[in-house]
Amino acid sequence: KLHIFALDFPGYSGFSPHPRPGKPLSFEGQERVAQAFLTKVVGQTDFLMGNSMGGWLGSRLVPKNPNKIGHLILVNPGGIFTTEEELLRIRDLYEIASYLDFLKLMQRLWHKVPLYFYPFSLLGFYQYTRKPEFTKLIDSIEQTHFINDVLPSFTIPVSLIWGTEDRLFGQHMAKIIIEKAPQAHYYP
Repeated sequence: KLHIFALDFPGYSGFSPHPRPGKPLSFEGQERVAQAFLTKVVGQTDFLMGNSMGGWLGSRLVPKNPNKIGHLILVNPGGIFTTEEELLRIRDLYEIASYLDFLKLMQRLWHKVPLYFYPFSLLGFYQYTRKPEFTKLIDSIEQTHFINDVLPSFTIPVSLIWGTEDRLFGQHMAKIIIEKAPQAHYYP
């Protein structure tokens, strides 16, 4: 029997109420929510899968829960530190001061913005990037949150799925995971 759980971070989708309205979750707050979800709802899982920031957060859960996660699946995860210049480039992409800035981010996330995003969804996503829930999260990310140092401690299999044309997190980041995580397998 297979059970699939999906985490809805409080205050983001409108489905899970925020425990403290008006107090956006920091990166560490999101990590605490993910840890509580794993501990209190899921318990133990054969597979934990995360995309982008979800992969970043999932990677941070692995060393803290060695007996609860059997296999980590990462799809173009964030959280890999390469250089200060690249960190600033990525952070600048998420500093949305105008609609033009937002469009630059969308062009990095997708080669072509999906049609289903037009016209209302794209506008809604733009408005979301201007809210404290988004800006406070981005501002709260610190160098200590990156996963480079925890990767060597992984004792579980890691499947790394990375788009060869990713324009936000390049394949050089995938190579860092492969080099540092002892049981990582790469699927471009």
